[in-house]
Amino acid sequence: MRNQTKIIMQPYANWEEYLTPAPLSIAILGELVFISSSTDFSINKNPRENGYEFIKYPDSFRACLMQVCNSGWWAFNEAHKSMDQIRLHTAQVPDYMKNAVKILFQGNDEVVKAHLPDQLENIRVIADECLELSGATEKRFRNVIEIIQELLEACVNAEHLYGEERKTIKKKLEESKLREQSAQETKKRTQKAVDALEKELDQANQKYQQATDSLPTGWNMIAMDVVGGVLQSVTGFISGLTSVVANPVTKACAASEKIADTWSHIRENARFAIEQSRAQLNHTRENYEKCLENLEKNQKELTEILVTMRNCELKEIDFKTTIEMLVKGMDAMGRVKVQWEKMVHFFQMVSSIVKTSLSKTLTNFVSTSEKTQDLSYNGKLFSKDLLYTQAFQACNIASLVHMISGTYTDVSSKYLMDRVSSLGKLMAMDKSKPEFEHERQQLQNGCDEAQRGILRLVLKNKKEFDRKSTARQDKIDQELLAILPAAPPEQIKRIQEAVQAGFSEEEEASYY
Repeated sequence: MRNQTKIIMQPYANWEEYLTPAPLSIAILGELVFISSSTDFSINKNPRENGYEFIKYPDSFRACLMQVCNSGWWAFNEAHKSMDQIRLHTAQVPDYMKNAVKILFQGNDEVVKAHLPDQLENIRVIADECLELSGATEKRFRNVIEIIQELLEACVNAEHLYGEERKTIKKKLEESKLREQSAQETKKRTQKAVDALEKELDQANQKYQQATDSLPTGWNMIAMDVVGGVLQSVTGFISGLTSVVANPVTKACAASEKIADTWSHIRENARFAIEQSRAQLNHTRENYEKCLENLEKNQKELTEILVTMRNCELKEIDFKTTIEMLVKGMDAMGRVKVQWEKMVHFFQMVSSIVKTSLSKTLTNFVSTSEKTQDLSYNGKLFSKDLLYTQAFQACNIASLVHMISGTYTDVSSKYLMDRVSSLGKLMAMDKSKPEFEHERQQLQNGCDEAQRGILRLVLKNKKEFDRKSTARQDKIDQELLAILPAAPPEQIKRIQEAVQAGFSEEEEASYY
């Protein structure tokens, strides 16, 4: 039986390696919580056509991590409950076995028919319950792995797409910088043109003012008009007297006419200058307004370019931060996945032992007992070795499963459940508060301590199991052999002689 137990456990000889990573996976989840607390982002970039199978909230990386943490809590809680129940069930197996054999071989058919079915049903229930509990726990841990795997796939896809978008943004930013450079140069040229036109407009205003000032105004114009009119009247009057005073008067008339003509000329010249200045002023003003419009248009374009650049820079920073967070998150989740897979291996080990060894031997014992109860007493004696072997094997495997499930329950109570529960607390805390960092550090220290404690506890229980193995088997031996009918004296004598003669194992097997 000891050799058989070693054969069963040979693939899992160092099964403590499956349990010790549990606190580490919790600690890494704590790091993920810390990473996601600084910023949140979507990983729902170009999702699959049918959506995600396990991820519930792909638009929030933080919500996905909360889903992983919650799923992890339920998995550990399910494991704690299931393994504790398996521990309690397997502790009852030896008593049920002993009672079943005792009832079967006490010699009263009525007692056998009345009590054996209940004992066998108890054994059958243990086999079914342990199988269901171990399978349910394994399924819970596999579910967390499936969430992590899908989350990793979504993150890898999102990282690629965020990277592509960042390249596009960088290209757009470079184009905007070139446009800004061109717009700045255009602005400088336009500003120079506006400055030149301002000077030209000032000059046009001055010329217009000078032309306006050159035109007589007010009383000067009235006086000049009167003088001109008087001179014209005098000229007409004196012209009639030409014959009287020809020469002197003629000169006087010529002078008056010259004065009138000169004043008139000073006036179709001042008006011309005014109109010319006005036209030049209007033309300059129109050009100035057009330049101002171009300057405003250029300034608006430059502002739009600057806004685009700022947006591009912000988006590039966002994409850069997002990608950095994704890389850190994927690294942490990858490590969680590795550690969590070891936990899955542990429960697969338990499930395999329960399914292929414990459940099978219990079921075989029940089946053999049911068939044996209808045999005669001599027929029952014929079946005693078979029942003894099955009971012994079932009790031995039950003790093994009891030790493993008890070890896990102890580990879970001392080192796991409180740490898993603190993850949810950490997710709900404000990162800006000092309590967050304190809780985070406390979780990390607790997980480090738990990892060392688990290793010590598992190794201690394994040594204790090996130490008590012989005593436990001797107890089973005594209890079962005391119930089973004794072998004939001749057979016992031959067995003793064979042992003393040192037969080989093959010879002993052939002898039996």
